[in-house]
Amino acid sequence: DFTHREARHFAERILRAGADPSRRVEEAFWLALGREPSSKEKRQALKFMRESTNPVEGLTQLAVVLFNLNEFLYLE
Repeated sequence: DFTHREARHFAERILRAGADPSRRVEEAFWLALGREPSSKEKRQALKFMRESTNPVEGLTQLAVVLFNLNEFLYLE
């Protein structure tokens, strides 16, 4: 519940980055991981979000994915 609630807040923050889905993906990666997405990651994220019913839901699901990456959870 906590992860999904925070992912929803994260998604709402990302929506303020503008209407361009590509820009939203870049902003999500910068905020969650501190880096740009690779071209493959960006392509996959955009495809993933297009399959969603609405922008908030797509970004929320993307946030859950980002929050569950090892890169997000562990410092190297």
